[in-house]
Amino acid sequence: MKVLAVIPARGGSKGIPDKNLQKIGNRTLVEWAIWAAELPKANAKMWHGEGKAPEAHELRVVVSSDSEAICAHATLAGAGALKRPAELATDEAATDPVIMHVLNYVKAAGWRPDVVALLQPTVPVRDRTLLAEALARLVETGADSLYTAHLLHHVWRRSRPGPGWVCMTPRVRRKDMTPEDEYTEED
Repeated sequence: MKVLAVIPARGGSKGIPDKNLQKIGNRTLVEWAIWAAELPKANAKMWHGEGKAPEAHELRVVVSSDSEAICAHATLAGAGALKRPAELATDEAATDPVIMHVLNYVKAAGWRPDVVALLQPTVPVRDRTLLAEALARLVETGADSLYTAHLLHHVWRRSRPGPGWVCMTPRVRRKDMTPEDEYTEED
């Protein structure tokens, strides 16, 4: 199966400058997403020698960014990089057109994936086997799409101006929060 892993990593975060190049532990957010996309290793870890071995996948990982620094970083980390046009790099730009931009690029280069996987760099704590497990589930069920998520009952944020945690319902995207909505770390 040909798998295209798309990692959308915009450079223009207003809330956290150079967010996608920030390190969590020993890797940047972009590096965590690339690491999570390494299917051959993930497949090898999943198979314990019983039954049929997992299908070998032909994988291409492409980081889409408007930032030269992120593109260079992605290349050094072992992924492909595609410079995103300005209209796909605004605060209001949706993710679907970014995915289509990458998909059209690889198709124009003569490569047609069977599956497109979206790996958001802002989710650095995903299990490394998640993509391989998702692909196995996709094949097993014959579904045409699959979405992975964790069940959350509430989104908790630090309250401002005082100490403590408050539940924010409905959830507000971080970049849409006002200073009154944002959380702060304890001093």
